[in-house]
Amino acid sequence: MKVRDLMKSPVLSVGQETSLQELVELLDQKMITGVPVVDGDGKVIGVVSRSDVAVHWSRSEDGEDLRVQSVSEIMTPFAFQVRAEDEVVGLVDTMLAGGIHRVVVSDDEGRPVGIVTSMDIVRDYRRLLG
Repeated sequence: MKVRDLMKSPVLSVGQETSLQELVELLDQKMITGVPVVDGDGKVIGVVSRSDVAVHWSRSEDGEDLRVQSVSEIMTPFAFQVRAEDEVVGLVDTMLAGGIHRVVVSDDEGRPVGIVTSMDIVRDYRRLLG
């Protein structure tokens, strides 16, 4: 099975200057847990998740304004990336080795074309076995 058979596409992404408030609103509206962060050329430069926001919020001083803080302040500045043509077994190995819950599927230029989360793998478990 190939990554393209499992990935969700199109993938939502945010720019590095997106405010944390906008990020939280997007995650809530779309009922997702994280997104790739892209630069001005649309290339993946990191990932950001609800847990990143929660950790940041728990460490911040009272009264910090999420409207003025940007995604670049809390994102993980590295994203595990695979290609749509890759085998799912390699994707799973990457997730296990990195202890990660989401992998960005990128094209040859580093632009996101899909995403696979650990929940996607759990959801398709029976099909992956067959």
